[in-house]
Amino acid sequence: EVYDLTVSIDDKSNAQNPKADVKQQLGQRRLFSADGTDVIFVSATKLGTARKAPYSGWDELARRVRNNYAIMRKLAGHRKVTRLATRYINRIDIPNPSKEPVETNDYVFIEPAVPKVFPLLGGFNIRYVGLIPDMSMQCNVIGSTVKSPIIDHESVVLDIDLYKDKDLPQREDELWEVLEVLHMKKNEIFESFITEKARSLFSHA
Repeated sequence: EVYDLTVSIDDKSNAQNPKADVKQQLGQRRLFSADGTDVIFVSATKLGTARKAPYSGWDELARRVRNNYAIMRKLAGHRKVTRLATRYINRIDIPNPSKEPVETNDYVFIEPAVPKVFPLLGGFNIRYVGLIPDMSMQCNVIGSTVKSPIIDHESVVLDIDLYKDKDLPQREDELWEVLEVLHMKKNEIFESFITEKARSLFSHA
């Protein structure tokens, strides 16, 4: 169970002893498979299906999405779909046995613009917000450096959240067609952000 917590402080009534009001409300429930790799997120307005590493491929994930949606429809009845989204959190592990600063823009087309007071950048977290007007889609891309779980490596994360919340069909077969389009467009966005040097890491993984 994941709760939303709201804390309000009124310091006008008594400056020495301000009044605090705390409200707690159940935001969502998370259900895990026995091995913890498959996750379902359920709230009053959302249903999410996620897969942790090792990723078993799009076809298997899409099948689980459809199955989970069918179960939700059976239990809760018809609900108008107002948003359909795919989100991929991709970690690119870059070999760095020398432990020297890595030129991350050799691997991803993300290069923070910073003043010269920072001759060496220790890390970054950048968010891009893009529109795809011809498909009525929006995309959030977060590029960031993270500590790699692999020895002698540095890691860059590309977090791609692509969604459609306008002109959504309501027939299930048409919804799944939109989901496939989201998946293909996500792949296109990912490929546009990485370099050939990054691709060479995948081919040798």
